[in-house]
Amino acid sequence: MKNIPHLKNKLSDAIKTINQTTNNTIVNNIIENLIVDVTDSEYCSVWMYQPLILSREREYGVKEISMESKEGLLYKCFATKKAGIYNYITSEKGFVS
Repeated sequence: MKNIPHLKNKLSDAIKTINQTTNNTIVNNIIENLIVDVTDSEYCSVWMYQPLILSREREYGVKEISMESKEGLLYKCFATKKAGIYNYITSEKGFVS
């Protein structure tokens, strides 16, 4: 795990930036980058919940996934209300492309 002072500084900077913006894409990128740093991951994808819809904002638009189909790894996280961390997502049981 990376050193604690580095993470504290990064978190402090992230909070300042989030407080200064109303752009959801920027907020989403900041949160994902923090999670990557804390977990020492290669990638992170944070999805926001709206009734039966998960959405993720990117520079190229908003992606939405319906939870009505009740399948896939995102639905598993949604239904159990637990975050999912996967090493090789395409080999996971329940993966839906």
